[in-house]
Amino acid sequence: MLARASLRYLLRYPWQLGLTVAGVAIGVAVVVAVDGATSAAERSFQDSMDAVSGRATHRVVGGAQGLNEVLYRKLRVGLVMRHSAPVLEGFVKVRGETLRLLGVDPIAEAPIRDYAAFGGDIPVDRLITEPGAVLLARATGTRLDLALGDRFNVTVSGRMRSVHLLAHLASAGQPRAAIDGLMIADIATAQTLLNRFGRLSGIDLKLPAGLQGERLRTRIAALLPADARIEPAAARSQAMAQMTHAFATNLTAMGLLALLIGMFLIYSTMSLSVLRRRSLIANLRMLGANRIQIFRLVLMEALGLSLLALAIGLPGGAVLAQGLLALVTRTINDLYFTLSVNIWAVDAATLTKGAALGIGASLLAALGPAVEAARATPLEARTRSHLERGARRLVAWLAPAGVAVMLAGALLLTAGQSLWLGFVALLLISAGYALITPAAVAIMMKLAQAPLASWFGLPGRLAARGAQASLSRTAVAIAALVVSVAATAGVTIMIDSFRGSVAAWLGSTLRADIYVTTPASDVEGAESILSPTLVRRIENVQGVADAEAHRWVTVQARTHEVRLHVIETSPSARLGFLIKAGDPQAARRAFRRGTAVLASEPYAYKHQRIPGDSIVLRTDHGERRFRIAGTFYDYGSDQGVVAMPRALYTRWWRDRNISSLGVRLSQRVPARQVQAQLRAAVHGSQPVLIRDTGELRAQTMAIFDRTFAITQVLRLLTVVVAVVGVLSAFMALLLERGKEFAVLRATGFTQGQIVALITGEAGLLGLCTGLLAMPLGVVMSVVLIEVINRRSFGWSMPVSIAPEALFHALALALAAALAASIYPGFKAATLRPAAGLRAE
Repeated sequence: MLARASLRYLLRYPWQLGLTVAGVAIGVAVVVAVDGATSAAERSFQDSMDAVSGRATHRVVGGAQGLNEVLYRKLRVGLVMRHSAPVLEGFVKVRGETLRLLGVDPIAEAPIRDYAAFGGDIPVDRLITEPGAVLLARATGTRLDLALGDRFNVTVSGRMRSVHLLAHLASAGQPRAAIDGLMIADIATAQTLLNRFGRLSGIDLKLPAGLQGERLRTRIAALLPADARIEPAAARSQAMAQMTHAFATNLTAMGLLALLIGMFLIYSTMSLSVLRRRSLIANLRMLGANRIQIFRLVLMEALGLSLLALAIGLPGGAVLAQGLLALVTRTINDLYFTLSVNIWAVDAATLTKGAALGIGASLLAALGPAVEAARATPLEARTRSHLERGARRLVAWLAPAGVAVMLAGALLLTAGQSLWLGFVALLLISAGYALITPAAVAIMMKLAQAPLASWFGLPGRLAARGAQASLSRTAVAIAALVVSVAATAGVTIMIDSFRGSVAAWLGSTLRADIYVTTPASDVEGAESILSPTLVRRIENVQGVADAEAHRWVTVQARTHEVRLHVIETSPSARLGFLIKAGDPQAARRAFRRGTAVLASEPYAYKHQRIPGDSIVLRTDHGERRFRIAGTFYDYGSDQGVVAMPRALYTRWWRDRNISSLGVRLSQRVPARQVQAQLRAAVHGSQPVLIRDTGELRAQTMAIFDRTFAITQVLRLLTVVVAVVGVLSAFMALLLERGKEFAVLRATGFTQGQIVALITGEAGLLGLCTGLLAMPLGVVMSVVLIEVINRRSFGWSMPVSIAPEALFHALALALAAALAASIYPGFKAATLRPAAGLRAE
């Protein structure tokens, strides 16, 4: 009987049912999409790293120039290391797609990597002897429209090289996606393509376990030159995966916010359901239903709604995940490393997680209404006045409770440096503010009654009173809208502040007029080297005042890799570092003299370094200690950078290469004329990119905007969930206040006045929502900038609150409330008075 009564009620109001299911479904879809996209990127990365590492337990790696291939012969012959294989890695571009090039020795590969043991359909002898012979996965070849035997061009550091597809790779037990985007060549072919003759990226080793393996590792370490080391094979993949950890965490938090708003919607729906059926519940109690049965009834309704939402949200999340995956992959390629993802984003684990979160959140949100329904006696359930008194008492208690929760969140911000603690603190502050919202709206409505009555007469007074009286049904939806609009405002302020800081940083950092790089600089992980001849040609062009040389290399500290930015500048040129910590003048003097280095702010934060500390780096002459003279603002990498003067670098490293040039022009020669002369000077030599400062700045800001594209999508979906909640609340009000509207029509109110009344109530609630969202949005932006952003990426920046961001938040809240009132207003206006009065 209880189940039939519940089903009849839900089917009687399909709009309510549909809106609730839609809101929760969107929340579930966002969580599934975010988890699916980030998990797919992580799986694809791990699979590709496993394909490269194979069964290797350790790898020997070198410094900036890699390893001399002579070392491999020493290990292979001197130590009889049969389970060893040389590797040369790089990146090439084929028809617009970036592929990872892996140079191997097919004869030595069997113990380390399978690829069908380089047998079967793969002619090993031809792979070794034929110049330009390469292997690709069948899926990669199909995507690039390449058939077996086809000859095609690859671009390496701007140079075109001709290769031919010898055979297709077999996955040999690994996921097919693991070898997608991978190009295999004999190591001699790879050395030719990458112009790294006699060099290796590393030597993969398969060492036995236990004491025997440890002894062998010690013997190998004793043979290594000063700039080489032996490390576990998983060390590199773990370090690279750690780069994206904070990025994935931030996306997960945004997804959970959408689900949290969905929980508000479930709570609101179940509360309204209990309120509207108080007479039915009282009758059921008098007919013998006990408290436990009523409690179970409400929870089973919530479970049924969540299952319907899952039926829509899980497939929708899977589709949305594919779109988000493209944005996630693009962001990783822009900021971290080259990643090719060609797999379906959602797996069983992601769907299970989404289902568990959806059901759990729905049941948790329905717990309060279920307790309220079960606790009320039959007499109390039939008395509306008892309900309203209880709602007023609850509002009075919620306000101080909200203040306490906000204080707890504020205290949590000072507890440690955990990123998740920061998110929990932000959640507590938002939840506490949501608890205060009903009392704040009630006060605002009470204060608005007199002005509205004087301006609009009776309709104005009724609108204010109606908005205040309806808070027992709309408070939860309004609180959800406040939080979602505040989150939108907070993220907008954070992005605007970040954008302003990046623009100021670019203005200080880009000191030259023109920058010359190789095309490889646009491919993350590819090495960019300008030939010495080209550098001399550029320096000798008329109108070039001086050229600042830059070199980007990755070196090893004791516990981590360090991205080193080597700079050679003329004594008269201004160093563009914005010093954050340390004496700016002293830091710049020490840098120019070649006696110290500068650390970027993210590096100093992540590795706990301050001016005066030192960093130990492994050089070509062994470990050396370098003093940090100061830290500087840098938004180019959240992993951190150490800047080193070229004189200091060449003292300890044999590398003399230059990655890029910053060219400063003479004032006596027009800039366009110098650019034309530069292009003429480099014509016919090494392919290069010549870009002026404005073009480089625009490109950087475009990457910045792409980085936050996924954030914009997620916050839009969050607002959609909140708007659905408000629409659901207004629909419920329409159903409950049918008699009230019928009485107003019978006493002379026109259809237009009914619409104006409902629209006025919605507008007042929307206005209050926007005004309340403003301070919370500002607080959110401060927490996002000073805590979340700092702990995630190590960046600091001033909070820049633009009035436009707050105005947009107010407009969004007002528009959402007014839009949600359109259909209920139309339905109320078209309701026949006689039918409305008979309904009671």
